[in-house]
Amino acid sequence: MDLIIFDIDGTLIQSHIKEVDCFIEAVTTVLGINEIDRDLHTYQHVTDKGILIECVSRTLNRHPTKEECDAIQDQYFTNFSAVITHEPIQLIPGAHTLLETLQALPNTALAVATGSYHRAALLKLSHVAPAWCDIPLSTSDDSEIRTLIMESALNKAKQFYRKEQFNRIIYVGDGPWDINAVNALKWDFVGIASNYPKNKLQEWGATCVIADYVEAHFVDVINNLPRNFVSGI
Repeated sequence: MDLIIFDIDGTLIQSHIKEVDCFIEAVTTVLGINEIDRDLHTYQHVTDKGILIECVSRTLNRHPTKEECDAIQDQYFTNFSAVITHEPIQLIPGAHTLLETLQALPNTALAVATGSYHRAALLKLSHVAPAWCDIPLSTSDDSEIRTLIMESALNKAKQFYRKEQFNRIIYVGDGPWDINAVNALKWDFVGIASNYPKNKLQEWGATCVIADYVEAHFVDVINNLPRNFVSGI
């Protein structure tokens, strides 16, 4: 059985232009921190938890407490939930019917691994299709480190599908941190050119890049994907 693990932002949904504002407002409300770098490339771990830890470390020279993390996550979720009632989440074209198509395939397991907080991830997935909320999911609540989030999704998928290992693991993502993570884990990769152009993803090391799930029949993409790594894990 093969395992396909999806990112969410920029992969299943378009990255929401106001989400960064919601996060910054939450940090400012709880901790009073105003100067937060919006350039994701400046952070070691591009996950909600990782960015929060680094923001607090840069400004206050310490790690946030669990109580502060919980309060910021609550405030962020409140902010983001309010925003999307007026500016709805937009899907990557073809994402709405993608799960149904993939679940019909033989010997194919599915999971989600994202740098989003857990509640936000479920909210986003529910806008793609409610059934996405029923498959194994790992988030920034599991770890601030992307590779550990992805390994957590793998372990949850093993339990969910009752498999000791998968023949092949494919991760579908949209950013350079995704490419770095799959290289570290020795998984295969499909890039979605939503936040970054195709040539940029290829420059970062992606060998298979598509614009969306309409441009290319995703099943054919998976079937024809070169096996860069032999997973068996």
